[in-house]
Amino acid sequence: GPVAQINVEGTLTKNPDFLAMWFGGGNTTYKSITSALAIANADPAIKSITMFVDSPGGTVDGLFAALDAVAASPKPVNVRAARAQSAAFGLAAAATGKIEAENEASPFGSVGVATAYLLDEDVVQLTSTEAPDKRPDLRTEEGKATVIKELDAIHDLFVGRIAEGRGLSVATVNETFGRGATLLAKEAKARGMIDKIASAPRAVTSGPRTAADNTEKRIMKWEDYAAAHPDQVAIGTKAAREAGVSEERERVQT
Repeated sequence: GPVAQINVEGTLTKNPDFLAMWFGGGNTTYKSITSALAIANADPAIKSITMFVDSPGGTVDGLFAALDAVAASPKPVNVRAARAQSAAFGLAAAATGKIEAENEASPFGSVGVATAYLLDEDVVQLTSTEAPDKRPDLRTEEGKATVIKELDAIHDLFVGRIAEGRGLSVATVNETFGRGATLLAKEAKARGMIDKIASAPRAVTSGPRTAADNTEKRIMKWEDYAAAHPDQVAIGTKAAREAGVSEERERVQT
């Protein structure tokens, strides 16, 4: 049809990550997202694009090129998300259309940048005299501060793209979008992180519900009904008798 769907699922990486595929609940590359956008925008039969997002986020490497591609799409990009966290939320926020949560339990946010290091006491790292921050000593507060400074710089770029996509200020995103926490759909909507939550499917019924549908049903014997409603039984009996006489008259005449 006229709507292209691009699936953004699992861990997001620049290149295929087989460990993520096997152990991380799937993998989508930023390159595949940008390629799919290019194909959809080049197809004259496609009028709009929907990104289905179900991802906990991913790496910084490759992310900003994908954010730019989503934001620059000449055709409207809407989002339907089962979950959109960290980098995945950034992609959703960059979309030019609406963000819709799949249900009230859909998580959003985790806005921020994080890294992890494994320290080995047997490894000694040295740098040139004028480049001490190339290998900061993470066992010291000064070394940690060096890494955090780099994370802050990336964070500012990332939040800037989210703020631009949602039409908000950077300060608003930093203050109200959870400060790195994950928020469920209802709270995310209240804070302006998403636009709507999909309605729960209604059960199929044979007709409109009435008060009788909510009344407990029980079996009543005929004798009990006749004793409780003698007037209605008399009317029903008379009507049944008249109907029987009419049917018999028609049968005899034919």
